[in-house]
Amino acid sequence: MTPEPAAARAASIAFEHADPQAVREALEEADVLVTGELGRVRASVHVYTTDEDLAIAADTLRDVLG
Repeated sequence: MTPEPAAARAASIAFEHADPQAVREALEEADVLVTGELGRVRASVHVYTTDEDLAIAADTLRDVLG
């Protein structure tokens, strides 16, 4: 869902998942806030997002998505 060309991207990413609510809930347990509905998960990165925040999100996604 996130555009492949770099010029078309923003500070948000989105991907499809069969159970986006379960992904959202797992991320929320790790204090990572995302939107998980309508068959997709969407996350936004902002200026105050730290490298540690990104690592926690990536680790949690690895655990959830396998």
